[in-house]
Amino acid sequence: MANRSFLSLGSNIGCKEAYLTEAIHLLNNDGKCAVKNISSLYETSAYGKQNQPDFLNVVLKIETDYTPKELFDRIKSIEVLTGRKKRERWSEREIDIDILLFNNELIETPALIIPHPGMIKRDFVLVPLLELDSELRHPATKILLKEYLKTIKENYILSKTKFNLLELSGGKL
Repeated sequence: MANRSFLSLGSNIGCKEAYLTEAIHLLNNDGKCAVKNISSLYETSAYGKQNQPDFLNVVLKIETDYTPKELFDRIKSIEVLTGRKKRERWSEREIDIDILLFNNELIETPALIIPHPGMIKRDFVLVPLLELDSELRHPATKILLKEYLKTIKENYILSKTKFNLLELSGGKL
């Protein structure tokens, strides 16, 4: 597979672990995506709209034959297949999938911005991302992403869980 991408997945309602596992399973069994690594699972307080349940967040490293736009379309279809309901922005979500990085590309369209613009402001994205690759650099600034952790003023990570997505899926990733 030609392209490397990092995806952030989160869920904060219903059976969070099942939503995450199903989304990862759908990605990995897509034919054009292969999950190469999965971060630890992080329990985090809600970002944006505060008065809602805590999230479970995870970051994936994938290889894909999709273009960035095709990957975006695919993850949006996976959100629907996994059970995401339409709600107002920042509301609770069954599943939320974002493209953080795609190779070292810079993409800005009305529907898609890569690298994800909020990535460097959120510990619940940077910490699991850096767990997978501590030497990643921001494609635009060339600054090591771990340097951005020092600038984050609010922490949302509540705990790092021992939960194993591979075990939950019966090893069928």
